[in-house]
Amino acid sequence: MSAHQPLSVDALIARARRETGLQEFETREFLPPLRKFIESVNQSLDQLHERGRVGIEDRIVRLLVNHLRMHADIIAHPQIRSEVLAPPAAIIGLPRTGSTKLQRLLAAGRGFQELLMWQAYNPAPFPGTGRGDPAPRVKAAVEFVDWMNESAPDSQRGHRVVVDSVEEESHLIEQLFATPTTISFVPAYSWCRYIERLDKSGMYAHLRTCLQYLQWQFPERRAQPWLLKYPANLGNESYISRVFPGVRYVVTHRDPFPVLASLVALIAATRKLHCRSEDRRVFSRWALDEFSSQMERHLAWRDAHPDAQALDVAFDDIVDDGMSVARRIHAFYGLDWTGAVEADIRGWLAENERQRDRLEYRLDDLGFTEAECRERFSDYYRRYGALFQRPAASSAEPRH
Repeated sequence: MSAHQPLSVDALIARARRETGLQEFETREFLPPLRKFIESVNQSLDQLHERGRVGIEDRIVRLLVNHLRMHADIIAHPQIRSEVLAPPAAIIGLPRTGSTKLQRLLAAGRGFQELLMWQAYNPAPFPGTGRGDPAPRVKAAVEFVDWMNESAPDSQRGHRVVVDSVEEESHLIEQLFATPTTISFVPAYSWCRYIERLDKSGMYAHLRTCLQYLQWQFPERRAQPWLLKYPANLGNESYISRVFPGVRYVVTHRDPFPVLASLVALIAATRKLHCRSEDRRVFSRWALDEFSSQMERHLAWRDAHPDAQALDVAFDDIVDDGMSVARRIHAFYGLDWTGAVEADIRGWLAENERQRDRLEYRLDDLGFTEAECRERFSDYYRRYGALFQRPAASSAEPRH
């Protein structure tokens, strides 16, 4: 039996309402998956340490608080929903395929509108601050990153979280509790199986509203396309394309076997924020099922939409020749390639190389063989294997 008090959906919502003085959410669509998530977390309370249990509760409340504040701002400023979004750029692919490095080097060229980590972490302004005042939100993000550095330093070697750098939109769509971001922190596997079956239309509509909300707060670059990137978007292209007409995709490719080994190492490091221990083989089995299913949906979407705007990019090219990849992507999106753009990207690549570190992973941490992985991803290997054939599996990779 766990010594922790179980989490309560009603108590969490009540706390968020007390902290904001607000009552109404934009949608109540999040309630069933939130209840399922809490149920799953409560089944795993014995795996959480005390700070981790508190951290999960605080994370949920932060998401609810931002949801409440955003809805209140939209009621007060209905013009937010009239913000025109340029068709976004969406980087999709399996996790650990170089997508973070790619997103950050593209952001360095300033051709896209990037979502900064502190904006994603708290998209809603804090009480008593102007809509474009970042100070208290930056402070909150710094405190979170400091906690990560103290409690799970190895996680930063695999995915370095930088407060004032571009980050995934996962923090925004996580407000509806229908995307598996939180599996990185707690072993909520039954919840993940539940949300896998959900219609994601509302989740991506909510993402669109969040981007309009942020663009209204920070309008200086509103003519530029948002630069999106989140591995769990893979397989959800039909939803994304409906919500964001004209979206163009950059698809990153890497051999799934080292991908999953690297992901297992990263999750084991990240879960130290909340968990006493981690069964890597259990997670690896879930990841094999999850990401092979995502890839199947992605390939089916590409078959159904042969004219979709999608540019395929190899992991090795991102790691070894980021400048050439950036040139290709700028041409794909019709963006000017100038001397200033090249200088900015070259500067970012040089700085990234200086900060380079390695996340070590072990192929024998996986709860499956390479042959089983190849079987589960057989269609992917057949169709895109030429982009990632490797002489041998490496046990380390650069931090991006």
